[in-house]
Amino acid sequence: MKTIYKFNTAGSCIGRISSTSEEDIFANIENIPSDKIYVIDENNYSWEDIYYKNNSIKIKPLATNNYSIWDIDTEQWLPDTDILKSQIIVKRNQLLIASDWTQLPDVPQITKDKWATYRQELRDITGQPGYPLNVVWPQQPQ
Repeated sequence: MKTIYKFNTAGSCIGRISSTSEEDIFANIENIPSDKIYVIDENNYSWEDIYYKNNSIKIKPLATNNYSIWDIDTEQWLPDTDILKSQIIVKRNQLLIASDWTQLPDVPQITKDKWATYRQELRDITGQPGYPLNVVWPQQPQ
C-alpha cells in the first residue's frame, strides 16, 4: 500500500489518499494544486502524527499532555493556555458543585466555615501567580 500525504505550505498534514495501485496514486497527482506539497510513502502514517519539513516526512513525538499544540517552527509541543484554562475552569466548577451541600441552611456553622474557605480558594485559582501552567489545588476540609 502506498499513500499520498498532502501538506500545506506550513508543513502540516491536511490529508492523505491510500491505494495499492500506483496508477491510482499517479492519477491523483495530476489533479494536485500547485500550492500544496505531496509526498508518496509506504509507511501509512496517521496524518495527525506527521509533518513535512526540510523535504521529508517527520514523525511528531508524543504529546506529554492534552493541552499542547504542535509548533512546526520549533518542532515541539507547546502549551495551549486557552485549552488548559478551559480544563481548569471545568474542574474548578465541578469541585464547587460537589461542595454546594456544605452551604445549605441545615449544615452546622463550623462545617460551613471550613468549606467556605475551601470554596473561596477554588474561586481564586485563576488569580494564582502560576495560573494556568502551575495551579495549586486547595485541599478539601476533613
